[in-house]
Amino acid sequence: MADCQFWNEAHTYPDSSGVHAHCDFPVNAITNPYNTTHFTVGEVDWEAQGFDVLVRNPDSRIYGYQLAFDGLQISMTESLLDVAEGYTGAPAPGGQEVLTLSYDAPSIPKQTTYTPLLRVHWVENANGMVCLSGVSEVVNEWLQTPLVDLEDPYQEQVNSACPGDLDGDLVVTVSDILNVLSEFGCASKCTADLNGDGAVNVTDVHLVLSAFGTSCNCQLFRGY
Repeated sequence: MADCQFWNEAHTYPDSSGVHAHCDFPVNAITNPYNTTHFTVGEVDWEAQGFDVLVRNPDSRIYGYQLAFDGLQISMTESLLDVAEGYTGAPAPGGQEVLTLSYDAPSIPKQTTYTPLLRVHWVENANGMVCLSGVSEVVNEWLQTPLVDLEDPYQEQVNSACPGDLDGDLVVTVSDILNVLSEFGCASKCTADLNGDGAVNVTDVHLVLSAFGTSCNCQLFRGY
């Protein structure tokens, strides 16, 4: 979002009444230690493959934010903020990140309690976990960078294991492949039976190989 400052002159109001300052960020980011924005992951619809991100920003309004997610591929996003409060910005997804910037609309109002911010939809397999892994940037109404708090940033699917992970380290590695191969041919009480058919066979080998490299951990980071 900091690159926006170089294009500020192009961001005119729709009625051509002038140029707004929503992208007039300082060249050097200014962090406000007395201002904190909180994010959390809310309700997850595993069948529809979507979940909500909630925000609590009691100290200041928000001009823009950039969030990163781990372990899923974003297909689309929806703004959940009440348009009656004046905010009409639409988040734009890109791979595993979402970027929202208020160009010609009011900023996000202050929220003293967790309020739905956006809904994220994903494609393919999330491996039983959705994770808000980090915040690349948040810009408040004074064009400052507030502190960020991630509270309960991930949700796990009930009774969902990490597919292919046999040793419980939440990563499918060579160790898991060796566990399957060591029990290959087992016909009863098999611990490496991945598909639940009661035996360890070629199907289980294919399953662990197809999941090789998968991580079911929520890798948290802060990008600023």
